[in-house]
Amino acid sequence: MISEIRHGIKSNFLSHVLSDNGMGYVHSIFENSFNIIFNEELFHFGKQNTGTSAFGLLIPNNHMNALLGALQINDRVKVQSGTFTLYTRTKTWKIKLTSFDTVDCRVPEIKLMNQEFLSELLKKMKSIHIEDKTGILDSQDNRILTNQFLDASWDNQIFQERFIAHFIGRGIGLTPSGDDMLMGILMIYYASGFEKRQNWTATLRTQLTLTNTTDVSMAYYHALIKGYTSSFFVDFLQAIREEDLTNWDKLIDQISKYGHTSGWDTLYGIYLFLQKLEKSHTM
Repeated sequence: MISEIRHGIKSNFLSHVLSDNGMGYVHSIFENSFNIIFNEELFHFGKQNTGTSAFGLLIPNNHMNALLGALQINDRVKVQSGTFTLYTRTKTWKIKLTSFDTVDCRVPEIKLMNQEFLSELLKKMKSIHIEDKTGILDSQDNRILTNQFLDASWDNQIFQERFIAHFIGRGIGLTPSGDDMLMGILMIYYASGFEKRQNWTATLRTQLTLTNTTDVSMAYYHALIKGYTSSFFVDFLQAIREEDLTNWDKLIDQISKYGHTSGWDTLYGIYLFLQKLEKSHTM
């Protein structure tokens, strides 16, 4: 028996990683979503009415519930011409991406941040007590290094290497807090077009070949290095670009629901970068 899913939402990043045909498998299964690996790329399938991962797809809730009841880790998945064919114990599922709506998960470009708006934004971020909600400040070493990040020169390559190497893979979970924070920093580097972005990205690329982290973190790094992130953070960065914080509470609520502390950890990385940026302007 075959069931087809023809309607849903997909990230526009998928066009970069779905050019080949072949076989993959179910990598991990959660309460409301699952991951597939194909050609060493991770694909996240979630329910509609949730944020779209950079490498994600959203399918109707009734189909997702049925799939989650049937899938097992390592189930085979065939990928051909934009269709995922999942072979479960009870039936075969075909997910046809060609008819899915596409959401833009590219990191918005923020060409110039007004100093007055930057101060207002930092006050907003301070008011929600990110430091109390992130999992990154759970040790003295982590606190020392994040404080040193604020004081280090943008050109300090030695510190960059030490900082990045320390936090890659640091923490627990599918995306450790250290990775989430680094991705927050990379995200705002990328969005701002900051002149030192290439140095940071190159250092991160090198350290990722030297230090192990999770498959899910690697998928997020891969997408972000190409300029793509989750839709909740696209919305947040778009608000910064437009200097419009009228939907602040909604934006933060969306981010706070992203993983256990992942949303807060990523937001903390953005917060660190913006604090450093303001500090460098006032020196």
